[in-house]
Amino acid sequence: MTKEYKYDFINNHIIADIDGSSLLIDTGSPSSFAESHQIVMDGNRFAVSEKMLNVSAEFLTANIGAPINGLVGIDILNQFDILIDPTNQRLLISKEEIPLKGQILELDNIMGIPLIEGVIDGCTARLIFDTGAKLSYLNPKWTSDLPIIGTEDDFYPAYGSYTSNIYEIPIMLGNERIMPKVGNLPALLQMTLGIMDMDGILGVALLLTHKIAYAPRRKKMALERVND
Repeated sequence: MTKEYKYDFINNHIIADIDGSSLLIDTGSPSSFAESHQIVMDGNRFAVSEKMLNVSAEFLTANIGAPINGLVGIDILNQFDILIDPTNQRLLISKEEIPLKGQILELDNIMGIPLIEGVIDGCTARLIFDTGAKLSYLNPKWTSDLPIIGTEDDFYPAYGSYTSNIYEIPIMLGNERIMPKVGNLPALLQMTLGIMDMDGILGVALLLTHKIAYAPRRKKMALERVND
C-alpha cells in the first residue's frame, strides 16, 4: 500500500498535511512528536510525545512562521520508503519498495540519521541528509576562499537563532552536480559535527531540483532531476 500526501514548502521547510495535521518532515531528527500524541502514516498509528526535549509544535510554529502540529523524524520515516516529489508537492509513503530512478546513492547513517557522500573540489565529504534544514552547511575549510553572496537567518533547537554568511559551491553526488547555497554553523554546532566526523549538512536545496526517493531499509537514496 502506498499513501500520498500533499506538502507545502514554507520558509524552506517541507510541511505535509497528514491526517489533518501539519507536520514537518525531518530526516535530521531522531524523534517524532505531535500535539495530538500520535502520528498516522500509511495506515500505521504511532504513539509519540508532545515535544522533543525543549522543541514543541509551538516552537516550530514560531520559528517557521506557519502553524505546525508536530514533526516526523527518522524513528518513523526509516520504517518506510519515501518519495518527495517537488513537481506537484506530493509525498509518497510506502511499506513496499518504491522504484529508484536516476542517480542512486548509498546511504550510511549515524543513530539512524542518513549520511551520503559527496565530492567537493576533488575530495570526499560526508554529509548529513537533513530535510529539516532550511540551509545546507559545510565545514569552513570548504568555504574560506569563496566570496560571500549574502546572509541568512536560521535556528537550531538546542542553540537558538543565528545568522550565517552564504556561499555557493558545486557538490557532486554520484554523477549529479548540484550548486547549493551553503553556510557555516556556529562554532559550537560545527564542533559537534566534527566530533561525529561529518563535513556538513545537505538541507532542502536538493529537494528544489530533484525527486528524492529515500529508501533507508535498503540503505539507498535516488535523485531524479526535475528542474535544470
